[in-house]
Amino acid sequence: MQDLLEELGLRRRVAGRWEIDERHLCHSPQERLFFNGEWQDGLLPMHGVGAATLAQYQKFSALVAQARQASRWRIPASKWPLAQEQQALAAITFIAYLNQNGLTDPHLRWYLDYCCRDDYGAGVATVSAWAGIHYFASRHGFTVPGQENAEREGVLTGPRATAG
Repeated sequence: MQDLLEELGLRRRVAGRWEIDERHLCHSPQERLFFNGEWQDGLLPMHGVGAATLAQYQKFSALVAQARQASRWRIPASKWPLAQEQQALAAITFIAYLNQNGLTDPHLRWYLDYCCRDDYGAGVATVSAWAGIHYFASRHGFTVPGQENAEREGVLTGPRATAG
């Protein structure tokens, strides 16, 4: 596959690193949220939230990062056995995990519940802590807006047809 990408001119080596032609990258779609009377980018409530809410966002981000380092989080998950840490998370609900970690902020809980309902069809009181963490750990982690460390990777796609 890598040779084909190179042959098609989609991948080339620049300064010793492989680069994909930006014209063929598709980045995650951006969503917007109407929160506190105004539109904001993303779904994580940010405008007008206090320091306590931001601290909880950061704490959850750190917990997801720790989970990502402790074991591998894969998609599809069904092909791989769960690590011991993941088995412990699978044994409790996501809400129990949030309670154990002192994550009680209503904005954070709303967002996490939204994510679980979107992917699993059930909220934080029903899905396992493993499922709640897997939502973020198997993708790009949990990033607090304004504190991103690096740009998310794009997904390679074929060229789009243009209307003539």
